[in-house]
Amino acid sequence: MAVTMADITHLRKMTGAGMMDCKNALT
Repeated sequence: MAVTMADITHLRKMTGAGMMDCKNALT
């Protein structure tokens, strides 16, 4: 499953998590 910048940005806004955290969570 591909992870887009929009996915990561949305997740960061919702959770306040860091960039790498979101990437790891989605992969």
